[in-house]
Amino acid sequence: MKNKSSSKLFSVNNVQGFSLAFSIFLFLYPSFLWDSIVFVTPIAFGLLMFSIIIEALIKKNLKISIYLIFFLLYLIYSNTIGIPISIDYFSTPTIIAVLFLFLSPNTIYNSFLVFVKIFGIVLGLSLVIYLLKVTGIYSPNLISQIAPDGRVYQNYLLNAMWEGTINNAFYMSSGFYRFHAFLNEPGFIGTLSSLIIFALRFDFRKNKILYIYLVACLVSMSLASYLVLFVGLMYFISIRKIILISIPVLVLVMFNMELFERFILSRLNVENGNISGDNRTSAAFDKKWESLLGKSTIIIGVGKGQHIVGSVDGGVSSWKSLVYNSGIIGFILYCLIFISIYYSINNNHNKYSILFLLVFLLTIYHRPNIHNIYYLLILIGGLMNNIVLSNKIKLKNES
Repeated sequence: MKNKSSSKLFSVNNVQGFSLAFSIFLFLYPSFLWDSIVFVTPIAFGLLMFSIIIEALIKKNLKISIYLIFFLLYLIYSNTIGIPISIDYFSTPTIIAVLFLFLSPNTIYNSFLVFVKIFGIVLGLSLVIYLLKVTGIYSPNLISQIAPDGRVYQNYLLNAMWEGTINNAFYMSSGFYRFHAFLNEPGFIGTLSSLIIFALRFDFRKNKILYIYLVACLVSMSLASYLVLFVGLMYFISIRKIILISIPVLVLVMFNMELFERFILSRLNVENGNISGDNRTSAAFDKKWESLLGKSTIIIGVGKGQHIVGSVDGGVSSWKSLVYNSGIIGFILYCLIFISIYYSINNNHNKYSILFLLVFLLTIYHRPNIHNIYYLLILIGGLMNNIVLSNKIKLKNES
């Protein structure tokens, strides 16, 4: 019996699933590995290649898909039109995504389920330590660290906190700040968590670990994650699920109304025709964007990386940067990558799968890098999960 369970544990599917899932977790570049960042990418890349070798030599299931072709077309177009600042067809995130798309949807789905557990467990530990800190029970020593993007953070066990937070008046008076987990910003952890909940169809009963992702969404104070949760609630509407999500929200509001108003309500105010919380672009880029509107250049794009030229007042993380650089044509090609993934692997075009694709595509609004491996994992994992559940229901009805 021991030998059978042991052989099952170390089966090809399990070894490949864990290797790929752990590789993607490392590609998130968690803050507790920032001091060893020079080793993270080679290890993560090695695990990815190990999974691909298994797919090619043992499973013999490696193939070129239509969505991989669309991805390559987008890369060629975005790197050649206009005046590109740099031609990096083989930048780390890009080559990783291309290699990842060689894997079969079934392999990706297995890894997605493992990733949800690995990420969720570490996220749960991070949440506990964070809650102990913001409630004053635990007072850790903050360690100054530089993130892979060059920004400085004040970190503690399994948690990151942007350096500017320590001088924030609200943080100094209350000790509260938006939950980053071990990533570089609250919006990042909120987006990933809400998409994972949606990908698993808000099924908290079968996937208890989703409660961790739900709490992470709430304390990240990410407007985008709140919107995803709201859309999901409207689709999977039931009194039980509304209560499950409403209770922690009400507790959070009752805990500190000032906190809720500062981080949520105030960001919904309309100022000069724009929502105050919509801070995905810089003033310098906004001027460049306005000058582009109405010109024919908007169709083909200005050139790769042009959105950052002359920007000295902050970064840009918006769908506008995609259109500015690669034009409307490039933006359409970019969207076709994910639409082709949907049609290639999804044979059950029910309302949920369509809604999930739309929610995923809307992520481009504030995260114009949804081709990164962890986003692709969630998209394909969610679509495959829908197929698996639909097939189970079909078999049950037939029997």
